[in-house]
Amino acid sequence: MSLGEIKWARGITRPSGPEIVAPHLSRLFGKEGLLEEIKEQIYAFPRGRLEKKGRIYAIYHGDDFQGMVARQEVERLFGVCGKSSWKWDEHERCLYEDKEALREIFQITQDWPSV
Repeated sequence: MSLGEIKWARGITRPSGPEIVAPHLSRLFGKEGLLEEIKEQIYAFPRGRLEKKGRIYAIYHGDDFQGMVARQEVERLFGVCGKSSWKWDEHERCLYEDKEALREIFQITQDWPSV
């Protein structure tokens, strides 16, 4: 799952991950009163971005999604199966401070890679 901003070559910009995911998470965990605080933790989860490069889509990622979602699932969700290459990008890494803030808000015991 990509929580970063997705920019398509056609000029369509999708909402950023926190705008999409935060309301769902706040309802799921019964933390609706903390919605704005949740939205601020934009680097809490593994994320990435998709860019079109000619006929191929480059999927930039922080290599911290392992065990959370399969590459094939990300490609399927964005309709780029067989038309993508995966590239590591430091900018897409999950940040420790944001991750720990969300783990505290939601009382999550599961951990995942971060820097």
